[in-house]
Amino acid sequence: RRVQDSIKHIRSFQAKSIFLYSCQIRLTQSHILSIINYLARYSTIQDDGIIDESTLYLLGAFLYGITLALTIPNDASIGSS
Repeated sequence: RRVQDSIKHIRSFQAKSIFLYSCQIRLTQSHILSIINYLARYSTIQDDGIIDESTLYLLGAFLYGITLALTIPNDASIGSS
């Protein structure tokens, strides 16, 4: 039981780190696709619809990443204008 709790806390900490990183840096398309692939494989949603903390942080990182991708222009598009 303690090992499961430890793994759960580690996953949550890593997901929170990714979320905070996505808030500071504009994620690339490959980063966003990696988050989608990870969520498709490993996200845990209980039968009653409750999402675990690590999945929630990764969903937040994904949503933040696509929001910034749509609102902040690339460096390449700035130079070509």
